[in-house]
Parts: sequence; structure tokens; C-alpha cells
Amino acid sequence: MVTISIKAKDCLGTGPKNFEQIHSRHMVQRLTKPTARVLNLLLKAPSEGVYGLELSDQGQVGPGTLYPMLTRLERLGWVDSAWEDVDATVVGRPARRYYQLTGAGRIEAAAALERRDATGREGLAEA
Repeated sequence: MVTISIKAKDCLGTGPKNFEQIHSRHMVQRLTKPTARVLNLLLKAPSEGVYGLELSDQGQVGPGTLYPMLTRLERLGWVDSAWEDVDATVVGRPARRYYQLTGAGRIEAAAALERRDATGREGLAEA
């Protein structure tokens, strides 16, 4: 396990948001049930990924929870996303945004879920 120390002085003048972003790269602050469900789905997803509405439906997570969660996971480097390349008039619907775990995200997600299962709770866990 690698221990990373971040001092407040390293973030001076950049505001609390920057400190939170730096800190969050190295710590899973809380792995909630919705996040665990989404990570499980992403671990089982095909290589092309899963689109947001499908994640929302299968993970039983509302869009108001899902999309901010995916944004946070993307900022952590756990998830990549890409818009599908389709003509909306031909397929009869808007283009979908597909999400998939990165290589590092796959490792981190599996480890976080394993820690969560081992402790049986949502508490703090180092990444």
C-alpha cells in the first residue's frame, strides 16, 4: 500500500475545490450502495461500455445521482466516456454517451468493492 501525504500548503491559493480534487485522487471517501452497484455493472460491462440510461435502470440509480457520480469517477481516472457516432435522425434517438472503466479504474473498483465486502460497510477506505 502506498501512503500519500498532501499538505494544505501544497494547495494554497488554489481554493478548497483544488484540495478536494487532489485529495480525492488518492482516497475513496465513501463507497455508497449506488456507487457499488454502478461499479459492479461497469466491471461486467462489454468492452464498448454501457450508456447512462442503461446504468441508471440496471443500477437502480436516478440520473440526479448517477451522472454526478460518473463525473467524479471520470475525474478520478476510473471511468472514460465517449459519445456514440450515430446520426440521430437515422436511428430515431439522440446519441448515447457510453461509459467504461479504465485499466486503473478496473483495478481500483475491484479493490474498493472487495474492501467493502470484507468490512461489510460503506466506511472510509484508502485507494
